[in-house]
Amino acid sequence: QKDWKKYYEFSEIAAKPIAGLTKLEIYAWVHTQIRAHNMNKHKYGNFSLIIRQLLDFAVDSEIIDENPFLRVKVDKKRVLVPEKKKADKTQIFTKKEEDQMIDHAWNAFENRENYVQEFVPLALVFMFYTGLRVGEAAAIRYEDIEENVVHVRRMVTYPNGKIVDHTKGTFGDRDIPLIPAARKVIQATIKRRTEAGSPVEGYVFCPHDNPLNTYTSIQKTFTKYCRELGILERSAHKARKTVVSSMLDSGINLNTVRQIAGHMDEKTTLNNYCYDRSDEQEKLDQMARALS
Repeated sequence: QKDWKKYYEFSEIAAKPIAGLTKLEIYAWVHTQIRAHNMNKHKYGNFSLIIRQLLDFAVDSEIIDENPFLRVKVDKKRVLVPEKKKADKTQIFTKKEEDQMIDHAWNAFENRENYVQEFVPLALVFMFYTGLRVGEAAAIRYEDIEENVVHVRRMVTYPNGKIVDHTKGTFGDRDIPLIPAARKVIQATIKRRTEAGSPVEGYVFCPHDNPLNTYTSIQKTFTKYCRELGILERSAHKARKTVVSSMLDSGINLNTVRQIAGHMDEKTTLNNYCYDRSDEQEKLDQMARALS
């Protein structure tokens, strides 16, 4: 929806009958959009997905005989902006920062700083131990927890707050092992609910059965804690990148990391989620050990 509104909604091509679209017309429009929005490979992929699949659907619906977009050639090396990988410090939390965030969250939970969304601090901690997406964390239910595993099978969509019985992308459901620290988080929610006389059921981190509020609270809590700790502000998604980078640094098999993250291929894991968590002194020490 976001990409449709950005690239298509008020574009001249959106008002034209599908059956009348020509290859040349699409070619000209696509290249105009590439220049107008300074697209890199990632942006172009998101942009072109809409028209490609829309016309595929038109073929399946027998509105047109073939998809003319498939004959549109884009010289990606020449017309797209080269992608430069973002700086490590903007994409992940260092080990010290992660520890600070987790300690801060536990203190907030124990001191009951948020009476409305009291389990959100623990959702933050849980994400640092599982690599869940925000929508997945907000939609975890107690029946999804089994021994040392959390079954990830649904998510909250933003901004409509709809609960869907699938996760992002085409990977499908997945199981994530729960380390002892992650199990401690679940036990803390159970203890708090039991003390309050509340049933231990429903969404783990959502006390009022409205996961959309939990979703937005998690996002706000990440930036709030960063400000309070005096560290660079980073979103909840950066905790997910931190988890993936940590697993790769620890030597966990790439295919295992990919499956835990819910990625279809290793390129996504390595290109978009692999960052160095070391600070400058640690990098220097690592080089000294490696090269001496």
